[in-house]
This record gives sequence, C-alpha cells and structure tokens, in this order.
Amino acid sequence: MGLLRPCFFLCLLRGRTPFRLPRDVRRELKIKAFVVLESAQNMDIVVQRSLTERACPECNHHKLEYYTKQLRSADEGQTIFYECPECGHTFNENT
Repeated sequence: MGLLRPCFFLCLLRGRTPFRLPRDVRRELKIKAFVVLESAQNMDIVVQRSLTERACPECNHHKLEYYTKQLRSADEGQTIFYECPECGHTFNENT
C-alpha cells in the first residue's frame, strides 16, 4: 500500500473531500463547464439540402429536400430524412 500525502489528512480534519472533483476545481477557478466561443456567436451558417425528384405523400409536390445520417451501426444502412418545402411534411426512410 502506498504512502498517503499529508494533504489527505488535512482535508479529512477540515471536513473536506480529500480528492478534488472537476466541478470543485471549476468552482474554485470560476470556470464554466461549457464555453461558447465568441467567434461562434456571430456565425450564421446556412445549409442547403439536396433535392430529389420524389412526390410528397401529403401534398404530392414533386420535389423533396433530404439529408442523410448514420444512426444505426456502421454495418447497416443510413437513414434518409425528407422534408417537403411546400407543406413542411417530414418523414424518414431506413435504407
């Protein structure tokens, strides 16, 4: 068994936890857990979705916007999210 440092016993005598938790260190240094970068606040990112020639199941509009995400394991297909720019109907499809 290793030797205990004297600060371990001092902390116990003072009623403190002998081991400092990350939240305690942040509190002492007055650091917030999550920091928002100043440069990120002014950035307006506009993402244009791809269009496909597919009819909307609600309004039969002939073009839908779509994007894909890998929600399941890597050896399975991706999920395609569709949105109709005309009526706003959304749906998804697993491929």
